[in-house]
Amino acid sequence: MPGLPAPETLILQTVQEHNILPLTSQCNAGCVFCSHRQNPGEVQVYYLSPLSMELLERLVEFLNEKEKIVIGESATKIMEGEPFCHPRFDEILQLLRGKFPHTPIQITTNGTLLNAGKISLLSALKPVELNISLNSASKAGRKMLMGDEGTEGVAAVKSLEKAGIPFHGSVVALPQLVGWDDLRRTLFYLADHGARTIRLFLPGGNQVLSRRLKISRTLWEELENFCHSLRQELACPLVLEPPLLKDLTPRVEGVVPGSGAAAAGIRAGDVVLEIDGRQPVSRVDAFYQIKKSAKVEILLNRDRQQLRLTWQKNPGSGDGLVMAYDFDPGDEMRIRREIQRHRAVKVLICTSLAAEKLMRLVAQRISTDRVTIDILPVSSRLFGGTIISAGLLVVDDFVKALKDYREQGKMVPDLVLLPPRAFDFWGRDLTGVHYTEIARRLDWPVSVPV
Repeated sequence: MPGLPAPETLILQTVQEHNILPLTSQCNAGCVFCSHRQNPGEVQVYYLSPLSMELLERLVEFLNEKEKIVIGESATKIMEGEPFCHPRFDEILQLLRGKFPHTPIQITTNGTLLNAGKISLLSALKPVELNISLNSASKAGRKMLMGDEGTEGVAAVKSLEKAGIPFHGSVVALPQLVGWDDLRRTLFYLADHGARTIRLFLPGGNQVLSRRLKISRTLWEELENFCHSLRQELACPLVLEPPLLKDLTPRVEGVVPGSGAAAAGIRAGDVVLEIDGRQPVSRVDAFYQIKKSAKVEILLNRDRQQLRLTWQKNPGSGDGLVMAYDFDPGDEMRIRREIQRHRAVKVLICTSLAAEKLMRLVAQRISTDRVTIDILPVSSRLFGGTIISAGLLVVDDFVKALKDYREQGKMVPDLVLLPPRAFDFWGRDLTGVHYTEIARRLDWPVSVPV
């Protein structure tokens, strides 16, 4: 597997900033959609051999016991792997639970190594929550998508339900390979066996992978229509990622059955009008306002009728409320701050193709008689294909888009803002180039609102 050895500073940053404990980049699956298999040679990503217990014991000291500890995810250039592949995984879990007796531990896994012994251990170390990357519940589908010829991954879902270990399901949607019926059966299998939520991922790939996987430009909308048709039938919330959103209306995507949100009377489709007298500006805003409080007064719009609810809950918990991710008001605050700091009056905001519609709505809120804002959607030229996310854009992508914008004779900006997700903590893109290279090559002021 390609990748440079991960520097310890990056591992430590992952722990300190994201409360993610990286264990290994090794994986026992051969998923056809795996992002690690499609990286161009210029991309700088880091590979982790299984970390030593000595290093892990040091890293654990930097975890925040007040926040959920995450295993099996990546928020940096470190390639995530299958955590159960670590040869001392059991010891690591026991180390964490001994150090943090009450802190929730979240583990993302493909489930193929979840045997009876592992599930017994997880049950003994609660609170533990799993994200199961199932992808298909059929033998043929799993062989095609994951190279998995065993039955352990599918059986693990039933075992978790029986053991009372909460879990969420995730599926990379490739109906063009396995068929829509296989996808439908997989979602129902997860929901019928106790998944609290299901995330359905839109696949993305470079030009070669997109052709090989037959990913069409219309798949995103097809999946949104598919999800819409299933949500009333499934026993748990189904969320498409990225969500295909056209507005910032704080509409409830779903409610986990048996949760506090369900007991409070909140339903899928409700629109949150007020929280403790304050009107939320987006779904993200509504969710975090509700999450931080122990007792909230919520005004809802349900079927054109207003309904006021009082919800007593644990502070710091969404308690079963599920909302699609649209726009964080903190990001809007940071954009406003950068505009003020630069005293800019002509601002050009670069955004991903996925976020373009929502960014245009945000720009309308920020624009004034004095400040003019234009939005520039940026395509991925390094990866190409069906990549639409900001996290995979690089400096050369921005330079090409900005040069095209300038050649069209449009507004000459006195400030260009870039999406923070395209750059790491040090301001470098996936190829290791710093974002200030854009300013040097175009002679336009450039900033990243962080």
